[in-house]
Amino acid sequence: MKKFILYTLLLLGVMTSVFAQEKYDIRLNLKKGQTFTYQVTYNTPTMISMKGQQVGIKQNQTITYTCKVLDVKDGNYLMENILDRLQASFSSMGEEENLDTDSDAKDEATTLLRKMVNTKTTQWVDAKFKPLGEPEGELVDDLVKMGDLSMLMFPSFFPAEPIAQGESFTVNSPLFSGEDASTKYEGVVTLVAVSDTDYTFRANGKTTTTIEGLTAEGMVVEGNAIDNIVLDRKTGMIKNTFSTMALKGTGSIQGAQAEISSNTITSVRLL
Repeated sequence: MKKFILYTLLLLGVMTSVFAQEKYDIRLNLKKGQTFTYQVTYNTPTMISMKGQQVGIKQNQTITYTCKVLDVKDGNYLMENILDRLQASFSSMGEEENLDTDSDAKDEATTLLRKMVNTKTTQWVDAKFKPLGEPEGELVDDLVKMGDLSMLMFPSFFPAEPIAQGESFTVNSPLFSGEDASTKYEGVVTLVAVSDTDYTFRANGKTTTTIEGLTAEGMVVEGNAIDNIVLDRKTGMIKNTFSTMALKGTGSIQGAQAEISSNTITSVRLL
């Protein structure tokens, strides 16, 4: 009996050692010429309380963009990014507006958005999807100012070290590229599942951002975010994501104190 118990304990120790060593190095593994087209959707119902009144706003956006691997050098990748199409709808107080860069509309808003479409920008990134240097391309300064590059969502949370299924790591910056400098994020990311084809991550965190411009002045909003992210094991690129974020904040709108709350659902999928 004693020998059986010792043998069982030894076997468990060997099995534990084997499983503990099964770690995964999350990184890009791309080839020159590969192309990935994504569609991002945002659904953001927002409620603003100001001067004793409440105003509801519904916003929906769909962004389609393509990423192509132009070159591979020393484990780094030159990515070409093209914004293919922008669609948006806004409704509030019985009024509704729809924008689509593929439409024939000639209004000012659609015309401005259309300038951002089909313009190429390039960016070197390392195997952990960290940018190397500055983006280059046609009208890149204007594109950054207008938010073109901010609409492209790429993962920026890859762990520096290999990670085992079930392990977690902390993140102190936004999970995806494109956020402006005022956006802060702190959270925990867990590798919840590994299959022959996918890595599945779940992130729980707190996000804070400051809204400036238009009619808002120094409005600080914060809240909790939950993200489910599936990456392709072969390439390291996004397959799909689903995120929910509940935000609340206070600040000034047109000189009056206001409260704002929103519940945003964001998804990204590889087409």
